[in-house]
Amino acid sequence: MRKLLLFLTAALLLSIEIKAQTATITASGFSFVPDEITVAPGTTIQFNIGNTHNAVEISQESWNQNGTTSNGGFNLPLGGGNVTLNDEGTYYYICVPHASFGMKGIINVQVPSSIADHGISADDFSFFPNPADDQISLHFSL
Repeated sequence: MRKLLLFLTAALLLSIEIKAQTATITASGFSFVPDEITVAPGTTIQFNIGNTHNAVEISQESWNQNGTTSNGGFNLPLGGGNVTLNDEGTYYYICVPHASFGMKGIINVQVPSSIADHGISADDFSFFPNPADDQISLHFSL
């Protein structure tokens, strides 16, 4: 019974993770908004940054030194576009024309560590009958 409940819970969490997620980064003056975000792997990040800004991935070292040399990662043209980051890690990026003004940002890609990361608590789940012999009904709310 306990194994079945764990399996059903894992299946529910997996279905939450599989749902396509998006995040949006915009530009305000010479700043990315937000300038730092945390997303789950597979999240599509939309850069809606206007036709005078681009977004180029650079190394942490270059980012710290306000450099503009691409590290070969994503390279979005003026106006922006979409990036999907599947690997965990920290991604540093800048607007090349405006890097000297400090226009840079960070994307943290992390796997959520628990149900709480989704705003779901144990109180959002119920199952019956308890104890069960061969069937169980699982109810949840998001």
